[in-house]
Amino acid sequence: MLVGLVLSAALLAPADEWRESLQRMAAAEVLCGEFEQLRVLPQLERPLRSTGRFIASRSRGLVWVQEAPFDLVLVVDDSRLTQQVKQQSPVTITAEEQPEIFYFTRVLLQVFGGDDARLAEHFEISPGAGGDGWSVVLLPKSELLGKVFQGLTLAGTAFLESLDIKDGAGGSLLIRLKGITECTGTLSDADQHLFELR
Repeated sequence: MLVGLVLSAALLAPADEWRESLQRMAAAEVLCGEFEQLRVLPQLERPLRSTGRFIASRSRGLVWVQEAPFDLVLVVDDSRLTQQVKQQSPVTITAEEQPEIFYFTRVLLQVFGGDDARLAEHFEISPGAGGDGWSVVLLPKSELLGKVFQGLTLAGTAFLESLDIKDGAGGSLLIRLKGITECTGTLSDADQHLFELR
């Protein structure tokens, strides 16, 4: 009996910490931070590394500002994705035009928006490997979502610190986050305008 209670507590604790971290993120109207991405593709020998910063707004979506190896801006909300490479004209894709892309972007919005209930609708959630902080593994419930994701591992402490995404094509994307702060009311005019990129 005691062993069962201990095991139950051990299994529940990471998920509780995960939800607390996402709720902390959801409580902020706007979050800012830095990222490092490592993209692994089966056809490439070396991973593709990029760095930059992000702005996550509960009401306006997610802005992903890549600063290296070249300038790129992504602006994502529930219905559109706009990309601008360097100073070229922005290109916008809608959910109606390419719905498969939005399976991925909506999961990112749910993670950064702290929407653990929506994630639980589409993924089986279980504790991840041990270590500092918390870690949970998300496995897709539907066959359709399984074509996009093999699985996701989220890890962090007070806030989310990494997303390890295995895609349905055999590639992976590791996103490391740092310096996450609430930046409601402190965005520059230039950053505010990024949400309006078209």
